[in-house]
Amino acid sequence: MAAIVRGCTDAATLPKPPWRARKEAYIAHLEGAGPDIWLVSCADKLYNARAIVTDLRALGEEMFSRFTGGKEGTLWYYQNLATVFARIMPGSLSSELGVAVEEMRRLVG
Repeated sequence: MAAIVRGCTDAATLPKPPWRARKEAYIAHLEGAGPDIWLVSCADKLYNARAIVTDLRALGEEMFSRFTGGKEGTLWYYQNLATVFARIMPGSLSSELGVAVEEMRRLVG
């Protein structure tokens, strides 16, 4: 179980590496991580993407100010996650992540 949690984490060191490099490394790591990590990570990212959509509806784009990657970085990250998960783990969970990311993009225009 601990290995799965570690596999779903983008940094285990403090201070954390720079945001963009950390996210790029995490996306690259997913390719070889394996089904257990894919399942937990995709479910986590889906939950987070849906929370972002909810906050966008309630607060508008200003909600991105609380994200290190800001609006552009956050959209880039979730779009890349959705693309990777659709390829490595096709099915309803990755499809739902794609739907949430599409809604996120629709809400920001």
